[in-house]
Amino acid sequence: MNSKIFFTFLFFLFFQSALYAQCKWTNIDTLDFENNTMVDTGIVATSVYHTSPQTYGMHTGTYGLYFNVQNAPTVVPAGSLLYHRTFPVCTGAPYNFSFYYKTYVSGILCDITIKFYDGITLLNTLNTGPISFSTWQQYTYNFTPTSPNIKIEIYTNVAGSGGGNDLAVDDMVLKNCHKYYTDNIFICTGNSNYNMYDSIPSTTISNTSGTWVGPSSLTNGYLGTFNPSTNTNGNYVYTFVSPSVRCISDSAVITINTAVCGNSCPVLLLNNDTTLCKNAALQLKAKLDTGTITSIVWSPSWGLSNATIFNPTTTATKDTTYYVTAQVAS
Repeated sequence: MNSKIFFTFLFFLFFQSALYAQCKWTNIDTLDFENNTMVDTGIVATSVYHTSPQTYGMHTGTYGLYFNVQNAPTVVPAGSLLYHRTFPVCTGAPYNFSFYYKTYVSGILCDITIKFYDGITLLNTLNTGPISFSTWQQYTYNFTPTSPNIKIEIYTNVAGSGGGNDLAVDDMVLKNCHKYYTDNIFICTGNSNYNMYDSIPSTTISNTSGTWVGPSSLTNGYLGTFNPSTNTNGNYVYTFVSPSVRCISDSAVITINTAVCGNSCPVLLLNNDTTLCKNAALQLKAKLDTGTITSIVWSPSWGLSNATIFNPTTTATKDTTYYVTAQVAS
């Protein structure tokens, strides 16, 4: 038997929406190596002379890592590990890792291999080839970990030499992407209650364990039910707590305003509440009994062919209440 989806239809007049969802990158770890007294345990002491940040080769600030690959008393062979570091992360959250590198002095150019691991799984390998001493280059990699730790390794592809092969590394950054959604909603004071969570696309936030904070108390938990007659206008923020400080909480900010719309609003004619099979298509319909609609918005927009036309088609895969928003010509 096919599963079925149930649709209900509500409308708000004099509603205008300016909304967007975006990825906000927040630094989780920023290693600028400005603490020059720190012995960086990630540096392989048997491969390079300096085990703490140096004033040579900084990309920004005063200090950076300086890998003068040893050539005495023993020549460090090509393929040797120069640096490694492990970072704790939250599984399933989007991240970016980056750092800057260059050959610091002229002569024999550095040539390195960068390996990036998700736990013990190798995700990315970059062989740089000869590295310019005149221009900083950036290694950057986007990933979504499946393990609680990621690891970076840097290998030299050139043996130690007295005539160069001095690698500078600086400004190592681990960033987490958390989703941030905003929406502006205008509602007539005589309208029915509005569940603000329903206006957040599931592709942005689909976690129902969060809470709403705003200028007045909302009802119905994560749904954030706003009563136009009793609640206060303003910014309402929905946030759910991330499982670790290593990943930032997703959040949504809904700005809601009410207005007195008068007693002569035209009637917006909609579909009846409808039940249909999962993944089946349904054309939604909206029109005024009198007057002219100048703009229209259906919310939520997921599953719709177009959220700003009178008759979009929906293929929603879950029970959905669609809110129809119309601005009417005066």
